[in-house]
Amino acid sequence: MRTRILEITACLGLLLITGCSADSAATTDLGGDLHAHSSDASVTRDTLSPPPQDSSTEGMQDSEAPTPAATWALGFGDAADESGASVAVDAQGNIVLVGHFMGQLNLGGPPLDAQSAIAGFIASFDAAGKHRWSKALGKSGKIYPRSVGVDNVGHIVIAGDFSESLDIGSTTLQSAGRSDLFVASFDATGAARWGMRVGGASWDTSAGLALSPTGDIFIGGDFSGEITLGAETLTSAGGTDGLLVRISNAGVPAWAHRYGGSSDDRVYDVAMAGKDALVVGGYFRESMLVGATTLTAKGNRDGFIAAVDTAGVATWGKSFGGKDGYAEVSGVAVDAAGRIAVIGAYSTAIELLGQSYSGGDSFEIFVTSLDADGAGRWGSVHGQGYPVDVAIDPAQQIVISGQLLPGGGDFGARLGTFGMADVFLAVLDATGSATWTGSFGSGQDDRGAGVAVDPQSGVIWQTGSFSADLTLGTTALTHVGGSDVFVARYSLE
Repeated sequence: MRTRILEITACLGLLLITGCSADSAATTDLGGDLHAHSSDASVTRDTLSPPPQDSSTEGMQDSEAPTPAATWALGFGDAADESGASVAVDAQGNIVLVGHFMGQLNLGGPPLDAQSAIAGFIASFDAAGKHRWSKALGKSGKIYPRSVGVDNVGHIVIAGDFSESLDIGSTTLQSAGRSDLFVASFDATGAARWGMRVGGASWDTSAGLALSPTGDIFIGGDFSGEITLGAETLTSAGGTDGLLVRISNAGVPAWAHRYGGSSDDRVYDVAMAGKDALVVGGYFRESMLVGATTLTAKGNRDGFIAAVDTAGVATWGKSFGGKDGYAEVSGVAVDAAGRIAVIGAYSTAIELLGQSYSGGDSFEIFVTSLDADGAGRWGSVHGQGYPVDVAIDPAQQIVISGQLLPGGGDFGARLGTFGMADVFLAVLDATGSATWTGSFGSGQDDRGAGVAVDPQSGVIWQTGSFSADLTLGTTALTHVGGSDVFVARYSLE
């Protein structure tokens, strides 16, 4: 129910860390009044390329866990670049897919025309993959839907960021700066209910999305400079600060809290932890105050998670990092027992539950599980790649989607790659053991992005992009041009 296309700075260093210097000492305050400014150039993970590697690596799977086979898959594209960002499933088993495109895109209904340089799209398909409806999102500038969710009454909520202007139904949103956050709600037929923006004169971006049982909307992201939420203007402390926003189901802002100090800090994901609590994840530098606890970074940049109540008050926090390393939390999910699944990436080194793991200059995958109070249960690393999204299935297993790099992954045994970068999907049980893993590649640059699980059937839905002909299960997807969108259905049965 959240996405997984996130912002990182070009100097993040998870790809290439040489030449990046740490920011000046900073203390990050969770839940305080808002303050920021950042001059970092940034790239989005849906367009991020892996470091140059030997693309001759032969794809393979040598794993004791069964290989996931897609029961069906769909591909969409034209001569330009398109990408699937996030997917959600409703109570009837229909899926909602969001992403972005250029030029024209046919999702099974009338062709969609981009009215802006980069347009967003939202589309619905039934459980058999039949097109129900689809819409383009745009007016001018660039529109990136990042996350989608469906609430208990069937309303669809999407969050993302945009520049210039964006039409949501009869409402036109105008960005105040180079990029603003947007949130929009649609009914089950795709008719727009409302749209709103959050942003100021600089870069403001959206990442994760969570919906409460009562329909309240929680958006994670980041901002710099001043932002406006309703009648309230907030100012970041310096650099880029993380942001958590609460909005009612009717589109009325409730509150916003910042996560940041004088350096760069970001929120990349948010998940409900029961009806009255949230978990947020992202990264920070130097130190961060979470409630009464100060987290101190072990490396140049550490990942973090924090437990937050629905009033925005942080109750505890935990950090993940290693000496001289870079780390970030890219996704969080909470199961029915309150156990927190954390996914992320690191380079150089990371410590998980007192165990040190070494890595190189490229992305390395880590996964860890915590109890509801933040106590560690287990932690593991899984080779070169980037985990983008995480969900929980009905058996309380952890489902992870992402991108595998040519060095390969390891989820109990080796996952190889077919070329430059591959889609990967992994299912881990509550103890961290892999029950289902696989990588899928075209020989070019392919990425797994959003993942969702039907809470009734356990069917897994995955979206992302592919850059050459790709086979998922028995379905051969034909590449059209640039990067194309895929959506696939998997069943553990």
